[in-house]
Amino acid sequence: MFNVTTSVSTSQRGYARVRWWHAVTGAVAIALPLSGCAAHGRNTVSQLQEVDWESVVAVAVMAPQASTNWLGGGGQVTVMNRDGSTAVVSMSAMDVGAASWTNHGLIFSDQHHDYLIEGDGSVSAFESLKPDYQDGLVSLDNGTRVGFFNGGYADDGSYDEVVTTIDHSGSTQHRSTEWSQVFAACGNSAYGIAQIIPEGSPQHTTLSMRILLSDGKPADRGIATHTSAFSETAFAAPAVPCLDDEIVFISSQDVATGSLNRVPATDSPYRDPDSGFECQLVNDGYGHLSCPTVERWNVRTGQRLIVPIQTTGVPGVDWSENSAYLARYDQNSLVEGFLYWLHPSGVLLQTDISNGHTATLATLPGTELNLGDFLTGNVDYLVDIQDSVMSVLRFSPNGKGTFPTEILSYAIPDGALVSRTEFPEFLRDNSANYIVRSIAVNPTLTL
Repeated sequence: MFNVTTSVSTSQRGYARVRWWHAVTGAVAIALPLSGCAAHGRNTVSQLQEVDWESVVAVAVMAPQASTNWLGGGGQVTVMNRDGSTAVVSMSAMDVGAASWTNHGLIFSDQHHDYLIEGDGSVSAFESLKPDYQDGLVSLDNGTRVGFFNGGYADDGSYDEVVTTIDHSGSTQHRSTEWSQVFAACGNSAYGIAQIIPEGSPQHTTLSMRILLSDGKPADRGIATHTSAFSETAFAAPAVPCLDDEIVFISSQDVATGSLNRVPATDSPYRDPDSGFECQLVNDGYGHLSCPTVERWNVRTGQRLIVPIQTTGVPGVDWSENSAYLARYDQNSLVEGFLYWLHPSGVLLQTDISNGHTATLATLPGTELNLGDFLTGNVDYLVDIQDSVMSVLRFSPNGKGTFPTEILSYAIPDGALVSRTEFPEFLRDNSANYIVRSIAVNPTLTL
């Protein structure tokens, strides 16, 4: 375990897209009929009202990629029923759109509205103009959902990260002036963490933690910054766990190419001469060296702990940078000190966050223990964890997969396969080049 003390940096720039958009700030809780985009939203609402929500086991959110969607094509939510049938609900586009389904209802967003489907099937749409690229979505303890939308750099050089708070009463917005890569809800507060580049581009990049919602009230304040353990740190997740004021997520400590001459050519652990962090490096076969880790950030003290993942207990699995950057998990993945997550090669893993010990719980049927199919688009996975069950949507983005589109549900902590449902029509016609970004499973049903 590596304990990093808090430091402060005033000069920061994010790794983020440059897109010109000005956030709408202040409260927005407008009834749909008053909206200038009402017709757009009413069409989506009418489709949602036709759904038999008692039969729905999950929804998947998809849209064209924002950077190539010059013609303004829309997105969709695919409704997945217990009998394996599917239905499509159209909406305006939201790249990397996320959905959250809890006992407080199902919530997702498009560029113009936030949608709420209650447990009784009633549908609400709240006007909420925002960027067409979503960074994350978390659920607070009180049932409120908080969405984060990426507007890129503003005219004044600051960043437009739009924070949207959604509950039964409506939708409100405020702006954060920094970009974040991972998001967490601790109690009724929300936080973001990002990697940033201090001026001068030093050997080590900097990571920053901000509070974006404080006990349900708008906030935008830096809490702590830390220097990367090696050259830089790779991580990305729209929602990560928080327990006892500690945010937990998977990362990769990477050694830059220019630092390779400092790395010993032995199998012994590498110790960075600047940070003092020590870890067994993994070579991806192309000369890129990294160390898979679990990070623990305390939102009260700002302390950062880095725990190397012990990979020796998981033979045959690829441990390159992609294994951390593309890991599949959500804010419910932390159970009694263990992080449950899906490796992008299709292996369900259990990691003890106190010491990094990692074990295989299950391997998806027909899975090859490599990243080839994943990286070429033959297969992708999305996960949702509810009540000690991890549901995995496995599908083929390019249609070349040799397996059916299905949701496989595994029990936590033993990894037993508890159900398996196929959806033969899912994404069969993808002429719109949709990218499937998230899945939300009905918390009241067992697949």
